[in-house]
Amino acid sequence: MKRKKRKPAAPPLSRLDRCVYYALTALTIAATFGLIAAQIGLTNYIGYRDPEVIAYDHHRSLLWYLPFLLFVMVSALVYIEACRTERKPLFGDKRIRYGSAPWDASVYPLFSKNKPRCYEQPSKKKLRSFGRRLWLGAALTLLCLVPFSLFGRDCLTQDYRVQDYNAVNRLSAEYEAGEISRIRLGVIRRTFRRYSSDYSLELCLIMEDGSEYSFRTGSFRDGARETLRVMQELKDGLPPEKVTLFGKEMLWRLADGLHLDSEEITLLYRLFEAELP
Repeated sequence: MKRKKRKPAAPPLSRLDRCVYYALTALTIAATFGLIAAQIGLTNYIGYRDPEVIAYDHHRSLLWYLPFLLFVMVSALVYIEACRTERKPLFGDKRIRYGSAPWDASVYPLFSKNKPRCYEQPSKKKLRSFGRRLWLGAALTLLCLVPFSLFGRDCLTQDYRVQDYNAVNRLSAEYEAGEISRIRLGVIRRTFRRYSSDYSLELCLIMEDGSEYSFRTGSFRDGARETLRVMQELKDGLPPEKVTLFGKEMLWRLADGLHLDSEEITLLYRLFEAELP
């Protein structure tokens, strides 16, 4: 019985090549977070582009963007890790004679001037070409979803109109201030870890047809003082029985988390009809 011929091993990576692979991995991850930040910045620009808008809330728009972003990031990381694991040299090591025994004769540094032109079997070439076209087709398909991540939003204007824009930036609904039938105003707690929580102020406007539109502290264009003023005016415009307040027990945590000054704390407790501590 003939023993199967083992393929010669690839030469070890140089220190420079290993550092480059690790740097490419770090840059891919950093670029991913950078693209997320760019998307958030672009949605903020679109949301506040109209000077009449004082607050906006997006329609979970990041969900349209994540498939493309994750597909590109995972593809890049898998490719980089595969090249590193298979020990594909980039710049090479001057002490290693590439293409000579005992190393694999087909392995040469990517940027080598002496790299010979290797013969590739037609079947492998066709398979490689098909894989590239398949990846490109999937990337372009997911890329078509990215524009939908930018435009879907709810806007609150200076005269307290509510505008609802769909994913293609079309105004799908608009309500006047007089169509607000009820208001829910309270403190929302979000827990990220066991001992880490985030507190925000939420304003929920309930329209006559039952539609609800929520705006939180981070939704408003201006600072905390202007936000509290807007919420107070909306609250004062309705009878007390149509205003629901909740989360009073967390007001001091909210004030601490938002770093409110003494005047802003006074406005906050007045908004919730609570006594100052």
